[in-house]
Amino acid sequence: YRASIRGLSIGNGVTSIGKNAFSGATKLKTVKIGKNVTEVGANAFKGCSSLTSITLPSKVTKIGANAFNGCKKLKTIKITSTKLSSKTVSKNAFKGLTKATTIKVPKKKLSAYKKLFKQKGLSSKVKVKGY
Repeated sequence: YRASIRGLSIGNGVTSIGKNAFSGATKLKTVKIGKNVTEVGANAFKGCSSLTSITLPSKVTKIGANAFNGCKKLKTIKITSTKLSSKTVSKNAFKGLTKATTIKVPKKKLSAYKKLFKQKGLSSKVKVKGY
């Protein structure tokens, strides 16, 4: 079933996106994540090679390893949370992103998140910008 998913809306009743939840959903282009999600599990969107953008809501505190690995068309990851830390972002959480990707973060967290994401394996080719 995963291979045929094209769009996805995760409701406000959901608080966690589990490990491997949408791993390998190669046709998945759009994801809307409900405002109460606090965690994106390891490999959650791994191999979602058609995914173009994703917004992580403000309550997200955890991002698992390889969450976006292999998302070759991912142009934008917008992070609205200001609660991410070295304890809650897994090593390699942003591994496998390309220079086509821009991660947008709250302006007040720009320098802290740039440093944090680099420590967690983000390629220096990926742009991190404040909004």
